[in-house]
Amino acid sequence: MGYNVNSLGDQFFKDMAWGGLTQTEVFLNGKSQVDKNRIIEVNWVENTLSNQYSVSPKGTKACD
Repeated sequence: MGYNVNSLGDQFFKDMAWGGLTQTEVFLNGKSQVDKNRIIEVNWVENTLSNQYSVSPKGTKACD
């Protein structure tokens, strides 16, 4: 909730999609360590709404 699709760009949404695939062989063996770190960090920040890893959440909490 709260995502401005036009300003975030494709990479953000690709990282979010990869977030559900972090335990797959294609993620573990097919992505560079830099890409894996970015994907994990982006998903962590969005899931927790925390400001970690020098990344700020882009969305807002959908419900309590």
